[in-house]
Order: sequence, then structure tokens, then C-alpha cells
Amino acid sequence: MKAADPMLPPFPRTLADLDSWRVFADQLIERGDRLGPYLAWELSLGAEPSREQLHTFHKNALRLCRVPRLFSATWLLGQVRRLTVASNTSVPAAVIDGSDLPTLRELFSTRALQNLEELTVAARGDSIGRRWHEAMARLPKSCRRFELHANRFSAEDAARVLDGIPGQVEVLRVLPRYGTDPAALVSDRFEWVDLRAIVITPAIGRSLAAALAATSRVKLRLGTLSRRSVLTLLNRTAVGDADDAALIAEDPEGPLSLFARAGLETLQPRYGVVTAQAQLERRLPESFRLGKSSTGFDETASWSGDAVISRSGASSWWVRAVAGAETGKSPMLRLSGEPVSQSPVRLTHGTPLTVDGRVWTFAEHLGRP
Repeated sequence: MKAADPMLPPFPRTLADLDSWRVFADQLIERGDRLGPYLAWELSLGAEPSREQLHTFHKNALRLCRVPRLFSATWLLGQVRRLTVASNTSVPAAVIDGSDLPTLRELFSTRALQNLEELTVAARGDSIGRRWHEAMARLPKSCRRFELHANRFSAEDAARVLDGIPGQVEVLRVLPRYGTDPAALVSDRFEWVDLRAIVITPAIGRSLAAALAATSRVKLRLGTLSRRSVLTLLNRTAVGDADDAALIAEDPEGPLSLFARAGLETLQPRYGVVTAQAQLERRLPESFRLGKSSTGFDETASWSGDAVISRSGASSWWVRAVAGAETGKSPMLRLSGEPVSQSPVRLTHGTPLTVDGRVWTFAEHLGRP
């Protein structure tokens, strides 16, 4: 009698969860499955592998971690965490009722997508047809997050698209484009609607307040606010997530500028496929350039942008002047009254910063409604 196929473990959430993947890798090796040796190698690597180890790992990943043209993916243990329907330029393409949807439907049935966490697509109202529904019926049950690039939505378009998102999805992340009102996609179908990718102005805030009043359970997760006072209009609303940080203007009518934790879709193009332990320990550096055009700061400010806020490890934040700043310091950014130099200075919750004459406070531990 033929032995049953080994059961694919769920994605690990802690280092202890990697043990079940080691057992799975051994089972695959015994069966002669090429995924087995790849998993064994990845599981042997720590959070900070040597350059030689990473070279070998990435060489193997290039052969095994692949999806068809018009798609891109982030990977963990040979499995897709996030799938993006993308164009040749890596910009999400409008999903149409065409040839890419049958390919997507077939892709959902492959082993590499059985732990899928998030699907990213762009859509118009007329994108939703028979082939769309056939494809979404195959969406793995593990996928609970849906990122939607919404193009030119009317209220009718929004209703059609919401109907086309499988009921298992708990979090809808919205990137409205070309004037689409994000409030049209606020629905009790979801636990959260994530709007961290856009700047919330008072006008958008009023629209969202009306949408919340018409619902009873959905919550909003916001990012940068052009005015903090917009929060007085909104209930069931959180700013940022637990791992995010922000600069909050001292003036109650001033802005809040969010630094959202970078996802794999941002880190993987820079560092290559990230090993399992490195993903769990989250040690890869993340940087945010500050300047005149930084979201949340006054567009009329004279500050030219010569400082960086960065994150290293699980919870360490730093600020420094960038190379090339005059005298090696940032004259427009001061910490405790002193100009920030190119040597990183630690930021902690409550640290005051003066940016171009305006006082801000660095904040962590966000995300609570």
C-alpha cells in the first residue's frame, strides 16, 4: 500500500514551531521529494547566516521558489505567503475576466500555495465575472487577508467587488487609486479594513465616519493622518499596528506620520528570499527617509530631508543624519535640543524630536482601537 503524503504543517509563528517542519522535511527526503533537502537546508540556517550560506540558499531558492509569469510571491519554507497578481513591471495589474484567472485558479491548487496568507490584486468594478468567482472558489482557506488596489470605483463597483471576495477573508487592505473613495469598501464582512497605505485627510475621515455609522462590527486600521483631530470623528478605529511606530505632532491639530513595519514584499526584493528563522526573529533593518515631502509633514516646510529613522531587530528604533548632510549633522532635526549626527541615536517611546521647528513625539506600541 502506498504511504499517504506527509501533511503540510501550518506556517510557524514561533521558533518552536519549526520542529514540525523538520519532521516534514525528513519525511519528504525519505520519499525523494526535492522540497525536503531545500527545507532541511533552510531550517539549518540561523537568523543571520554567513554570506556563503546565503549564497547557496538563494541559489536553491531561485530554482524552487517560482510562480508563473504575471504573478509574484513572497516565500517561507518553500511556500507562498503572499501572492500578487502583477504586470511585467511588478505593478499590480487590473484583474480582468481573461486568461490570467484560469491560471490563478490552477495555482491555488498547488502545494506551494496551501498555506497562503494574503492575496494582492488590482480590480475594476467590471473585473468581477464568472471566471473571477471560479478562481476565488479555489482560494486556500488559510488566506485571511486580501489586498485590493481599487481603480475608479463607483458604489455599484464596490458592491460587486465585495461580493467577489471570499467569505473567509477577515482583513481587507485597501489601496484606492484614481479617486476611489475607500469608505465604499468598509463592510461588516470584514473584521478589519486596513487603510495604512493612504493619508487620512479630514474629508476622507468624514466619509469613513459615515461608513462606520452604517456598520456595526468592522474596525478600521489607519496610518498617517494629515490632522490628528480626524480621530474624534471615528469609533472602532486604531492607528497603526502593534509593531508600527509614529511621529506625533505636539499640536493637537497637527499631523501624525506612521512608520509601518515593512512586510516581506518590501524586504524580499532587497535581501532575497528570507530564511525562516530570520522571518520569525525579524532582524533585517528597515529604514524610513524623513524630509520635506515625507507624508504627514507640512508640504511648505523648508526642511530638505537629511535624516533617517530606522529599525533593527524586533523593537529597536534609531534616528541619524544621512551621509552628505552639511557638517555631518541634521540642522532641522534636533533630539533634546542637539542636532542629530550621522551616528545613530536610540529612539524610545515618548522621545521628543524637533523637526524644522515643530515638536514631535516618537511613539511605539500602536494599534489599539
